[in-house]
Amino acid sequence: MAADEPLEVENWVRERVLGSGGFGQVTLWRHRTNDEMIALKKCRTGTDALLTEKHKERWSKEVEIMQRLNHRNVVKAIAVPPDLAVLRSKLPLMCMEFCSKGDLRQVLNRSENCCGLCEAEVRSLISDVKSAVQYLHSMKITHRDLKPENIVLQQEYDKIVYKLIDLGYAKELDQSSICTSFVGTLQYLAPELFMSKSYNYSVDYWSLGLVSHEVITGVRPFLPNMAPVSWMSHVKEKSSDDICAYQAEDGSIVFSKELFRQNHISSCLKYYMERWLTILLEWDPAKRGRALNKNKEKEIVVFDFIDDILSKKIVNVFSVPTYQDLSYEIDDSTAVSTLQLWIQRDTGLATEQQELLLPSGQPFDMTKEACQCWAPQTNNNQRMNTVVYVFRHGSLAIGQTMPSIPQTVGKMMEGPRNKVEYIHQKRAWAHAVFFLQQEVELYQTFLEAHRVKMLHVISNNSRLNETAQAMVSQLQEVEAQLHLFLQSLDFDASEAKKIDFFSENVVHSWNRTSFAVCKKVTKLKDVVSHLKSKCDAVNKRTLDLQKNPYMKTRDNEILASLLDAGQKCYDNLRRRSKESRQERTDNIEMVKVVYSCLKHRDKLLNDGTFDTYLRQVIDVQAEIVQLWSPLQSSLQVIDKIQTELIQTQLDRQRVIWMQVTPDQCNGYKAPTNLAKSHPVHHPAVTAASQPVPADRNIKNGEEKVWTLGPTSDPNATESKQLWLAPSFGQPTPAPNNQSLGDPVEHLGLSFSGCSILDSQSDTSAMISDNIALRYATQDLMNESFHRYCKFLSEDQSLDWTFLERQD
Repeated sequence: MAADEPLEVENWVRERVLGSGGFGQVTLWRHRTNDEMIALKKCRTGTDALLTEKHKERWSKEVEIMQRLNHRNVVKAIAVPPDLAVLRSKLPLMCMEFCSKGDLRQVLNRSENCCGLCEAEVRSLISDVKSAVQYLHSMKITHRDLKPENIVLQQEYDKIVYKLIDLGYAKELDQSSICTSFVGTLQYLAPELFMSKSYNYSVDYWSLGLVSHEVITGVRPFLPNMAPVSWMSHVKEKSSDDICAYQAEDGSIVFSKELFRQNHISSCLKYYMERWLTILLEWDPAKRGRALNKNKEKEIVVFDFIDDILSKKIVNVFSVPTYQDLSYEIDDSTAVSTLQLWIQRDTGLATEQQELLLPSGQPFDMTKEACQCWAPQTNNNQRMNTVVYVFRHGSLAIGQTMPSIPQTVGKMMEGPRNKVEYIHQKRAWAHAVFFLQQEVELYQTFLEAHRVKMLHVISNNSRLNETAQAMVSQLQEVEAQLHLFLQSLDFDASEAKKIDFFSENVVHSWNRTSFAVCKKVTKLKDVVSHLKSKCDAVNKRTLDLQKNPYMKTRDNEILASLLDAGQKCYDNLRRRSKESRQERTDNIEMVKVVYSCLKHRDKLLNDGTFDTYLRQVIDVQAEIVQLWSPLQSSLQVIDKIQTELIQTQLDRQRVIWMQVTPDQCNGYKAPTNLAKSHPVHHPAVTAASQPVPADRNIKNGEEKVWTLGPTSDPNATESKQLWLAPSFGQPTPAPNNQSLGDPVEHLGLSFSGCSILDSQSDTSAMISDNIALRYATQDLMNESFHRYCKFLSEDQSLDWTFLERQD
């Protein structure tokens, strides 16, 4: 921290120096009250005299540029707090937002990132930096010093945002301006700047290509261990399609059109990034970042191209049988069957043998497109964002899979005691760290796949239990309905015998029907009980599997510890002094770690106890599948029996009520002792209006309605008298011991003094019909009045669904 700068100014406290250059210095200040943090850039005290007019102009220009920029991916300039204005020298101060997560160089220097960042981070970083560069160019500004040190990270809510800083070398360009001055960081400068040639926005394309390659692979693309002057003499010979070059152990220069395989992005994204990098890393600045359009004219495509790449839907797939990661590009029209064909092509697993599950454990909806499984990458994901797990039907075992060992690591394993140069050793050890990471990630994904499978089994078991419970509940409803059915049948049959109203054949048919229904329900109860026992057993086994420690977590500490050991080896190698780097050393230390990893990998993948657990999972799933069909069949049988039971009840009721209609009861003769044998309360028969004319039929419901009602005679004792009279007159009593066989004219009934004998013959027939109807139904009404009154009054007679609601 500069000794000539005060530690405190009013309410501001200087925390530390964030960075410094030849003349400038950036310090972090914190407000004592509200903890606001700002970065303050100022010219070092005492260096003013050393600055040339060009330096001072560039300093002032940077302040001016920063103050008029406003973009999410460019560090924001803010007004200098009045209290800190005293720190200003002859040159202006520049106050900026403080990005608390450090810079990209610090991220890349971590050993876990020695072969690049994870795909989610690569996508986010390239998108943000591209957006910033595109914005600067739209403002006619070139950055000219794009490098990891000038890309800082800021936490915004739950996302890391990348921002460009340090526009000290930025140059505002107009249509005719050309700058030939040599500025910037050498390793990331475009070739034309070394040759003192004129340049334009394409210098930023080259730097963007270098940074993008480094965040993907962990290293710069062109001979990173050489000085710029040396590597440029080799790289200028590359073809337009070459995107990287490295020096082999024999000293030869090897060019490649592909990214190094040791990276953490999906193979699908890798393919497209290689196409994009060929445009960015074109040696000829006139072609760089451009392509011919339909009119054969060159146009800038670098920004639109990467936007299109990053918008592609890429599905990451893990194949359990082959123990490998796969990736495919899909769109909204890609069918699931097409995805399965791709998987079959790459794994050899036939489509009919594939079982595809989502991370939730749910199977694919085969009626929808494959995009149902796509999910965007997030920074929370460590490496691969697997969204599809592929299993072989009826098996969780994996085949004999060989580890994918990088060529440099394989050679190192063959001769661990061979002494090699530092640059080759560093590359081999970085690939060794990548191999360790790969094995840890593969095994973690393998375990996650089986947790997904277990979620699938648990979900199916839950559905099975729900279905079994529904089956039991519906059976209970059937039993309740059957109980009421049998009670009703017993009553109907008993009463039919008492009044000798129905033939024995009718009653026997009722009994035969009820016996058949009872037999079906009894058999159904046995089937349901058996199925429920099996479902309970499967449920218990599923719960036992959930309690198994493999379901919760599997001991992966050994692989993780080996990865830590490998990263420490790599860190120690990078910390060697320049003098010790000149000496050749062996690889024994790293080889021991890799060998231990291979040994433990074989132990984990051939663990008999874990295999037993996996077989139990498959067995439980098979049992669940086997029970589905019987459960569904049982539900269908229950529905059928319910329908049959209701229909049988309705049929019997229909027979009864058809028999007791006036048309069916004409001429019926009830036994003479019927009234004596049933000393019950008899309803009276009254008329509601005037006598029925000769040409009017009682059934049409017009003019006069005959009703049944209890007698209101207060003196009645044992046998209640019946009244047949108009509702508006006093009834004339009819003795209950009057024989039904007596002629109607001997009943001596009258309506308010009007003899019924004076009525026309149709009236006499009507009275006879009503009396016959009364005696034919009175016993049924007396015994069942209280049972059916509620149903009749609510118009819900024999409504099974109504009975179910009462249970």
